[in-house]
Amino acid sequence: MNITRLILIQIFCLLTIKIISQTVVPGGFVSGFWNAEFGPYYIDGDITLHADSSLAIHEGVEIIFRGHYAFNVYGYLNAVGTPEDSIIFTSQDTIAGWHGLRLFEIVQALPDSMRIWYCRFEYGKSDESGEKGGGVYAENSTKIDIRHCMVKNCSADIGGGIYLKNSPIHFNQLTVEDNYSNKGGGMYCHYSDAVIKNSKVIDNTGAVCGGVYFYHSSAIITNCVISNNMSHAGGGGVVIHKASHANFMNCKIEHNMAVGSGGGVAILEGSLPVFKYCHISYNTTQYQEYQAKGAGFFITSYDNSPVIINCFISGNICDEEGGGFYSESKLQLIDCLISNNVASVSQGFGGGGMYTMFNQNLVLNCTFSGNQAPQGSTIYSAGSMTEMYNTIIWWDVMNINMGFLHH
Repeated sequence: MNITRLILIQIFCLLTIKIISQTVVPGGFVSGFWNAEFGPYYIDGDITLHADSSLAIHEGVEIIFRGHYAFNVYGYLNAVGTPEDSIIFTSQDTIAGWHGLRLFEIVQALPDSMRIWYCRFEYGKSDESGEKGGGVYAENSTKIDIRHCMVKNCSADIGGGIYLKNSPIHFNQLTVEDNYSNKGGGMYCHYSDAVIKNSKVIDNTGAVCGGVYFYHSSAIITNCVISNNMSHAGGGGVVIHKASHANFMNCKIEHNMAVGSGGGVAILEGSLPVFKYCHISYNTTQYQEYQAKGAGFFITSYDNSPVIINCFISGNICDEEGGGFYSESKLQLIDCLISNNVASVSQGFGGGGMYTMFNQNLVLNCTFSGNQAPQGSTIYSAGSMTEMYNTIIWWDVMNINMGFLHH
């Protein structure tokens, strides 16, 4: 009996320690160290890390916001979890959410890069008109290293998961998943030459652009997957807009869908992006109230000049013109395979591989194979000139007798 009572007392003590092992943060300024043994940390107001202060958050810490409160950071934040024990930022009320991690003026004056590693941001909400960055917002910040993090189930008017303004942040092993926004469901880069490596942008939704929206941003995107994103008004996977000279290397932009044009990639207004060793595949456009052109790439007439090298553009299907490409600007295709793309057979539109309008194009060392369209199964040219060198056209399919190339 005595041994049984002793065991029950020990269990009670352990449970009591677990219950009282928590920290309530009422709001205001924070600094110092946050450890798992004193967690979870319940946040009951907006908290701010002052420019002269630092805060270290250690592995295993859970930070729970008990209202729509923000974590504003002007100082040095070091939030480093581990693969086995990440740091979690979440909301007690997953419907109302919290107001996200908001980084301001993190500049070179800091002694070292701010590190945010192995963290999970979820249920951040910035849904009011004009609000930006549901999970993470960064403004005028340069010295930040974010890696092995997840941003999930967040929303905002612009930049559902992440919003960057004048902030060339480095991301590695980032996952941006199941976020929503009116513009840039997963991420929005505004004048931000971010570096994004080995990352996934998946299953996000946007009114305009489901995945990543680049505006005046010449980002470097390497070894990334942008997949299964959806847009209700164009740009399913990626939008490149306003002099954004983004550089994509060894990326997969696949299975994205746009109601409207640009199922995989939409390139708008004075942009010169480069794609190398990328797969742009199985993207779709769907006609409802918007034109549904360019399932792989949709390129407008406003002085764009994309260069696409050693890429696979395959299996894209659009409701209107341009299964692989719809382009009204200069386009350069070098060493590419354009295969099994479809421009709507039922509606009679053209350009299974490419639909070009009033532009000049260069096609060098490419292969067109298995593309399908009622008119111009390989290329439909509407007032365009396309120079083709050392290029193979093989087994493209015509539904009516309009030829592989239609001019």
